[in-house]
Order: sequence, then C-alpha cells, then structure tokens
Amino acid sequence: MCGIAGWIGNVDFNKTNFMLNVLEPRGPDAFGEWVSKNRKVWFGHRRLKILDLSDIANQPMTSKCNRYVLCYNGEIYNYKTLKKKLQKEYDIIFNGESDTEVLLYALIVWGIDKTLKEIKGMYAFVFYDILNEITTLVRDPFGIKPLYYYFDDTELIFASDLDSLRASEHIFEDYNTDALHYYFKYLCTPHPKTILKNVNKLSPGSKLIYNNKNLKVFNFYSNKSIKKNRDLTLGNIVTKLDDILKEVIDEHMASDVSYGAFLSGGIDSSLVVSIMQSISKKPIKTFSIGFLENNNDESIFAEKTANYLKTKHYQKTIIPKDIKNSISRIIGIHDEPFSDNSSIPTYFLCDFAKKYITVALSGDGGDELFGGYPRYFWASRIQKWQKVLGMPVSKSLGSSLDYFKHLSKHNRFFEQVSRFGRYLKTERDEVYPKIISCWDGEAPLRVSYNNFLGNDKLRFPNNSWSEEMMLMDQKHYLSDDILTKVDRMSMAVSLEARVPLLDTRVSEFSIRIDNEIKLGGNLNMGKFILREILSNYLPRKLYERPKSGFGLPIEKWLRNDLRTWSEGFFNLKRLQNYPQLDDKKIMIKWKSFLDGNDLYREMWSIISLMIWLDNKGIKNQNNY
Repeated sequence: MCGIAGWIGNVDFNKTNFMLNVLEPRGPDAFGEWVSKNRKVWFGHRRLKILDLSDIANQPMTSKCNRYVLCYNGEIYNYKTLKKKLQKEYDIIFNGESDTEVLLYALIVWGIDKTLKEIKGMYAFVFYDILNEITTLVRDPFGIKPLYYYFDDTELIFASDLDSLRASEHIFEDYNTDALHYYFKYLCTPHPKTILKNVNKLSPGSKLIYNNKNLKVFNFYSNKSIKKNRDLTLGNIVTKLDDILKEVIDEHMASDVSYGAFLSGGIDSSLVVSIMQSISKKPIKTFSIGFLENNNDESIFAEKTANYLKTKHYQKTIIPKDIKNSISRIIGIHDEPFSDNSSIPTYFLCDFAKKYITVALSGDGGDELFGGYPRYFWASRIQKWQKVLGMPVSKSLGSSLDYFKHLSKHNRFFEQVSRFGRYLKTERDEVYPKIISCWDGEAPLRVSYNNFLGNDKLRFPNNSWSEEMMLMDQKHYLSDDILTKVDRMSMAVSLEARVPLLDTRVSEFSIRIDNEIKLGGNLNMGKFILREILSNYLPRKLYERPKSGFGLPIEKWLRNDLRTWSEGFFNLKRLQNYPQLDDKKIMIKWKSFLDGNDLYREMWSIISLMIWLDNKGIKNQNNY
C-alpha cells in the first residue's frame, strides 16, 4: 500500500518534495522518485511495505529495457497466478517477489486492456511509455484506492491525495459550489468532481490516457453486460458463493507482515473473519470498537463471535471525551468535506489495530452487493404501492400522511409513517436521491448550483427499484463515502485495509442473483444469502438481530455530553464567518434539533464542514 504522485509538463522540483511529504502516512517505509531525461516528467512514490519487504520492490519501478515506468498504489491479489502465467508464456525472469513487478511486466507484454481484465485487486497506478511519451492513469473498478488529477493545456498533475496536489501550489484554491451542494445532499462529494473546481477524481473503473497534451478518459470496467441467472437456486448460490469467498479471502490474506481483521459482530465482518479463521492454522487477530451507549454498541456481539471462533480479540471503548479531543485531526484527514460520522470510530479502530497489525481485512461491501440497507426495502414497498394505487392516488395519499410529521418528534412509528408518505408521492427517478439525501434538497447555502452528477436517478425501467438502488450505491455511495472513509482513516495510521467482498469475482456473481433472493423474499431479511453462508460457521443466535451500523451515538452526544461544545458552532456570530452558509436556515434547524427532531445528520454536516474549512485555513475566503 502506497501513495503516488506525478507531474508532467513544467515540473516545479521545489514543490515535489512537499507533495511526497503529504503522502508519508500512506507509505512511511520508503520513498522514491523518477525523472525523465528532459526533466518534463516526474513520478514520486511513498511505500508501505506489505509484499517483498526488500528494496527490490521499491518504486517507481522501471522495466529492464528502460522503456516503461510504473508507479502503483494497491494490491494485486492474484499476482502469484499471473506471475506463473507470465513465466510460462514469456520466460520472464523476475528480480523479486512483489506484485508490483508482476503488474509492470503484465502491462508490458499483455498491454493495458488485457492486463486490466486479468488482475484482481485494488489499485490506482500510472504506467508511462517513455519512448512514445504516453501516460496512463488507472483506478480499480470500485474505486477502493483514490486518484486525483489536475489538467490544463500544458501539464498533468496527479496524486493519491488532494492535499498532495494542493502542496504543488499549482492548484487554484477555487472551491466548487456544486460540490458543496452535493456534500449537504450525500455528506461527501461524488466523483468525478472534487471540492476544487479544476481538480477531478478519476472515476472507478476508468483509465486516463495523456499524450502530446491531449487527455482522454475511458471506462474500462462495466458490469452492465452480466445477466441474471434465474436457474440459480438458494442452495446453489450458497455453495458457489461460499467457494468464491474462500478463494478470494485466502488471496487477501497474503502478506509478508502481520495481518488481522475488523470485527463488528455484524453479518459482513463475521463472515469474513469466519472464513479467515477456517483457512488459518493459527488464531486470527480481530479488532472492534465499542461505546458505553447500548444502542450503538455491538462490541458484545463481536466478543461473543470472537470467542466462538477462537480468534485473538482486541477491543476498545470510545467515550465522548475521545471524540472532542480528536475531532479536528480526524476531520482534517479528509482532503474534502466529509460528514459520515462513522469515519470517527473507523479512525479509532484503525489506530487501535495498527498497534498490532499492518494489514486488516474488513467486511465493507456486503450491504451494497447483497441488500443490507433498509432503503432497499423502502424502495420495494414504494414501488408496489405506486403500482397498485397509481401515481395520482399515491401522491394524494402521500400528502395526507404529511400530518404525521408533526407527531413524529418523539415517536418512531409516526416518523416511519411520515417518511413513507414522503416517499410515496415521489416520482420514480427521484426516489434514490430522496431516500438517501441528508438535507432533502434544502442545502443551507447562499449559492446556487448545477447538477453535475446528472445520474443520481433510477434509470432502467426493467429493474426493480431496490435493485437499481443497489447499483447506484455500488457506483457512488461505496466509492465516495464508504471506501473513502476506510482509505483515509486507515492510511492516516499507515494501515492497509482490504475489502474482499468487493473483489469482482464476488460482485459479478452477486449481479447474477435474483434480487428477491437477496432480500429474503417474503422474509424481508437483508443480506439473506450472506446469513445462510454464515450459518455454516456460526450459530444464528450470534448474528440474527436488526442491523445497527457503525456510526457514533452522535445524536445523544450532541444533546448531552457534547452539548456545550456543539453549541459553539451554532451561533450567528460564528456562522457569519462562513459567507457561503445560510446562517438563519442553520439556526432554525439547530433549534428544531434541540427540540427533539431527528436532524443530527444535518447538524453534524454543519459542524464537520466548519471544522474542515478551519483546518484547511480557508474560513474567511469569499471565493465560493
């Protein structure tokens, strides 16, 4: 696992060291640079040693013929198989045992397109053809590893971290108001845009080709051609997927340094750990985070699961004081505004695990691939009701249910009724943003915006709404929220996080499964298939319970333990320091939150943004 950076054009070598310094947490073990003879091309690399700990595996790596250069961040999990294939077909003699060298020579002899079809892993890399002066940037299908880039008529600058690009001092600090609107909608910035107007994220499953000042971006990966297999029975699915997971997780356990796994006690992490332990000849190290608040604390289930599997389990409890003392640093780790509060326990979990291991496997991806979120069931219900009632009646009934909004403040049932009414009167193509969004189209900003995403709507009439939502989550929510959170928090402490459930062998098999089976049919049970597989490893009593999630008990803390601290953000005098924010609208929401309304995500998004702006030193800029 590493950090990469590059500059093509008028390279300012006084700034390249600063770019690499920003990336140091991603790769504290070694650094390297490559410069072209004409000094118009520079690549930099920071290395976290995982496979082949020798210096032979350091980067940037140059081919033996001195024509090609590779600068790479990630892991190729099937590299041993590919290495044997390359040796057999081309008699290649490898100098070391790294996946980097395998990737380099695969790109040389197979070409980029074939290599991308062959490799299984997480990656963001630059491959440079010195002779033809062709630069290719690539990012893995789910965007597990980040890659930002800046381009104008004269140069291309890229890095694993937006702050690394900012360190070049070549990027104009011109902030993207459209991105801010999306931040309040989704609590993050969806690709391909960033918080900076002139910087993009390379989208998941994309490659960028730069040659002779021309730049083009292509999608190299798509799962749209994968067809449903209606002949798959539940028994067939469970057996086949179990076999795939064993193969994938076994490859993900490859490491020349100590490794373990995150264990929340939920379905996904429990399944990953169960299979790891079934493969391993010694106890797997597992790690969990707990809270004193029972509603958010799953650590007791993690401990029971660990005891049953006989893992070597480590556990830490977080209290409000921990948050207050660390919040500025944690939010500042994000190179863009980010308000998913689960990044905070994720940071503490990564920091805790790093004391014992360097590689951690996680269960991320199970919800999006196998139907774990309640919104999938909401979508299914809405679709059925609108089909039965027709849209005019649905809108009328939905509007009448608005009455229950006034009764929902302290009553979960009325809150659910009110929410159902709000969704029931929503047109099909607006269902996804309506269900997933935070501020519900009322961003507290004084500036307008353009819809750059343009595709946050359900698009395929033949698909069920719930299935469409899963596909949308896989495309955006995973990359821009879940995986961003895990990458930033793990890399901040130099811990490599691996996500075996997002291996394309798993994701492509999931697409072939009928959606009704994923959702448990009439049982309405999220991740039904994963539950069935897990029953081969664990007693059901250890995991059959309502979904909890991995967020902080932030609603309770803001109203109680962190009340005084949070009130420091919600006063007109301080809010006026941020001219882009609508201070009056925010204060109305804050008072409504204190009055008992379910608005903690909205409040946390304001706090997070203000801290982020302060952290980046741009509080009083008026260029929004």
